[in-house]
Amino acid sequence: MHIPQESSLFSFFSDLDTSEQKHSVIGRTGSSLGVLAKRFLRLLKDSPEYELDLNYAASALETHKRRLYDITNVLEGVGYIKKKLKNSIQYIKDKENNKCISCGGISLTTGRETEEVKELLRIEREIDEQLNQVNTELQILANHEENINRAYVTYTDLKELDNSVESSLFAIKTPPGTFLDFPTSNNPEETILTLTSPNEKINVYYLQDTIDSITN
Repeated sequence: MHIPQESSLFSFFSDLDTSEQKHSVIGRTGSSLGVLAKRFLRLLKDSPEYELDLNYAASALETHKRRLYDITNVLEGVGYIKKKLKNSIQYIKDKENNKCISCGGISLTTGRETEEVKELLRIEREIDEQLNQVNTELQILANHEENINRAYVTYTDLKELDNSVESSLFAIKTPPGTFLDFPTSNNPEETILTLTSPNEKINVYYLQDTIDSITN
């Protein structure tokens, strides 16, 4: 693939094999990393002061924030953006520190950036294939008659968990189409889980009292 000396970042991603038809996965929001990158850059270009909150971007693009990190890590590594806050990035407008003349315009003087993005796309395709296989196997298991009749968890099962005594336990019942994400935390001992439902409500049940009564 020949990349011209002066090229648009959008056309650069278009030159790569990033068609949604080839890389789409059943049940997965968004498409290939290249297509997502183009949408992300357009969102960045339209943002005030070229500054973008990644939580907002993930919601607007209907994708997981960890997928945006794949894009921002590359762009930051080659000097196109900088981190402002924990979940905020900004396009670098200083011509001396940025190869871009304007957001979306980039001078590709070496093949390093091209190879880096192509490698990410290759990894993306492998993950897509693995997720597709896992999703298919899960659908087969979930639709099997014997498994449908056993699709529940008892309080006794929860009570037998090794760390149930020292932990607060919750059960979450979500409607179809619920968006699940694990935002990155600066605290290694902290795990953050976010659930978003576009239409129906999400039910959360505190189980510890019930389990304690069974234990006692």
